Amino acid sequence: MMFNNRRMYINRYPVNPKSIDSNNSPDVQSDSDFKKTDDAEDNKKLILDTFKSINDTFMEKIKEIHRSISNLSERVENLENQMLLLESQIESEESCRSQISHSELSNIKTELEILRRDSSNIQFEENGNMPVMPGSGFSAITAEYLRNLNKR
Repeated sequence: MMFNNRRMYINRYPVNPKSIDSNNSPDVQSDSDFKKTDDAEDNKKLILDTFKSINDTFMEKIKEIHRSISNLSERVENLENQMLLLESQIESEESCRSQISHSELSNIKTELEILRRDSSNIQFEENGNMPVMPGSGFSAITAEYLRNLNKR
């Protein structure tokens, strides 16, 4: 609306949105409604597609997790079987070790005592004439010489 000064008249009062909508033709409204419904349907399809793709990836990951869990359970079973075999081997070896008869033990003890007696006798006889510090120039000094040193 223009007045005498040819400037646009600015209304000082707010305009109701209902009056603006009533001015539009029904053809324009139906086109905009169609665009809105079309955009909404496209948005719904996009959202559904993204959810489906996310769901598919999650399902694949879940299947991979189930496979790895089954592999791990098989490994655990194998390890348990190996552990049981090793335990049975250890028990059988311990039972064989503990089955030494008393007669064998007594024979071993007597042999040890005889060896101790013989070794003690041999050591005294061998050490009697051996030098105390061999190879250091004191080859004439023996254990007997040192014992008799205090007596002289």
